Amino acid sequence: LSGGTATPGSDYVTTTGTVFFAPGQTVATFTVPLIDDTAPDGNKTVNLSLFNPTGGATLISPNTATLTLLDNDLTGTD
Repeated sequence: LSGGTATPGSDYVTTTGTVFFAPGQTVATFTVPLIDDTAPDGNKTVNLSLFNPTGGATLISPNTATLTLLDNDLTGTD
């Protein structure tokens, strides 16, 4: 996880890990723990990157995704 408008430690927990794909599998899940607050500060983003494939796997482009963290707090006018 890197970049974007979200702040690690404030908006999400800095997370690294290994994603495993079985032969023929094209979808996997990776959890990013979010930190909830009560401040209406709008949606924020963070970039998720896959790298360093092993076991004969290859990455194709794109190997990154922009995740949007949706703000769930009221602005006072909602």
